[in-house]
Amino acid sequence: MLDSTVTDRFADLDSGPLQGLEATPPRPEIAASWRRSELSGVSAETAGPVLGQVTTDGQLGRAARPILVSREAAIRDAGGCLFLTDNEARVIWVSAADVELDFRIQEANIEPGYCFDEALAGTNSAAVALETSRPVEVVGDEHLSPALRSLGFAGAPISHPARRRVVGTLNLGYCVERPQPLAKSLLTEIVAKIERRLYEESAAGEERLLESYLTGLRDCRHPLICLNSHTIVCNSVAARTLGTVDQAMLWEQASAAINERRVQVTSVDLGDARRMAAKISPIYDDGRPVGAKIELRPRAVPAIRTEERRAVGLPSLAGQSEGWRRMVGEALAARAGSGPMLLSGERGTGKLSVARALFGESRPAVVDAALSGVDGPRRWLAELRTLLQGSADVLVITHLEALDEFTLRTLGALIVDAPDSGPRVVATLNREPATPAPDVLSFVDFGHVVQVPALRERLDDLPDLLVALGSRTAGAGDPVRWMPDAVQTLARLEWPNNLNSLATVVRDVVRGLSVPVVDARNLPATIRAAASRRPLSHLEQLESAAITQALQQCSGNKLEAAKKLGIARSTLYRRINSLGIDLTTFNY
Repeated sequence: MLDSTVTDRFADLDSGPLQGLEATPPRPEIAASWRRSELSGVSAETAGPVLGQVTTDGQLGRAARPILVSREAAIRDAGGCLFLTDNEARVIWVSAADVELDFRIQEANIEPGYCFDEALAGTNSAAVALETSRPVEVVGDEHLSPALRSLGFAGAPISHPARRRVVGTLNLGYCVERPQPLAKSLLTEIVAKIERRLYEESAAGEERLLESYLTGLRDCRHPLICLNSHTIVCNSVAARTLGTVDQAMLWEQASAAINERRVQVTSVDLGDARRMAAKISPIYDDGRPVGAKIELRPRAVPAIRTEERRAVGLPSLAGQSEGWRRMVGEALAARAGSGPMLLSGERGTGKLSVARALFGESRPAVVDAALSGVDGPRRWLAELRTLLQGSADVLVITHLEALDEFTLRTLGALIVDAPDSGPRVVATLNREPATPAPDVLSFVDFGHVVQVPALRERLDDLPDLLVALGSRTAGAGDPVRWMPDAVQTLARLEWPNNLNSLATVVRDVVRGLSVPVVDARNLPATIRAAASRRPLSHLEQLESAAITQALQQCSGNKLEAAKKLGIARSTLYRRINSLGIDLTTFNY
């Protein structure tokens, strides 16, 4: 039985994973993998693949599948099976095997979608081949996961000949009692054919890209760009017009058109504040998309000025999205009516700001229900009764969720008994998505209830909100300009406290500016890490922040950054891909 830690393995081989075998030190590549697994917090009890999403029809899968299928029967008859992974050790294809081997393969979860990254599954052929960029064999008790110990695997990295980087691994599995002495040489032969196929497909894709560019070059007055994930071809107008940030933004737009396999016509905001109309057309090679053609034209309708966008019923507040407009319409209708009014929404959505914008001319009095727990409910209710009988035109009661049932019931009675000449009551209630709020409407008769949208429901308002919050921090200085890459990065974030969280980030960023322009480089490393394309755990966010900081300190030199971080360069590449760090947003 494997011990829980790598330290135990080295301390007592007689009672550790090699029990019953010669007490010899493990091979260097296996020992190094054990150490990396331990540093990742993986033990025999926790080691195992994790099921996730994987693209089985990507370039590697398309290129390798015909070659692998042609060898499948012969390898099965010899007592083996093949499985293919991408560059994150995620399985994308598994061949058939005989009954006994197939049972063990299924028990080990070697199926499409399962990730065998070393930080999850511990030592295995795919992970070690990716880490070392060399063929490797991992047999029996050399595996950290108990489910793999009845199996042996030879693994070999697959490199893209044109891009000169590892794109996946090919692995040959077998039962430990039926070793495959020619496994490595067989893998080398098959991998060579896959790499040749990758090169041919890449060359064909580049040809289609160039053909599409030359076809569209007839009109040289406007920017024309043909691009895919690693190549961009553009005319001189585009070269003068587009910066690095613009190219990254356009690739995001192009990726959507490629994935949806349809022509898209949209508007894009370039770094120089110009708004252009963009026609994005996928480029195909034998029915599969290999890139996109982007044609830019000056937009006939000028961009709406920020001042015009704010004038949507509540001019003092930024916003013009559909959800915001709907809320403003409901709030204005409620203001025109009579009786108590409730503004409900998640924490930090700006409910008090909405109340003040609605009744700003009346200079509303504000009382915080959360203070009832500090001053005591009876004292708080007594002060509230005085305010309800006072001369204020509007009384705003915030944080109704802080009141217990008795206090809510008493509040409802006080509002009913208040004189007609008393103030109009407007209350706010925080409703969290995962936490049920008290049933306020059972105790207080609010004639009007308005739902204030969360920030994630009005991301179209993000540019306006950034301008407004930035101006609040910058004061009377030059207005702060938010570049498209910064807006896109912030749009990918989770905002647990909505506008309050956004305001904190904006304040910290604007205070650190030397010039009033914000692009992705000005955002904190933790923000860029959190904005990765997949949700990251807290530890992953810290890791991503450390990687981006090291890359910036080393001016983008990945070898130097890897040395600074104390990891192999191949590990750095894998973690960049795994964490979804977008290096196109950095200008070193």
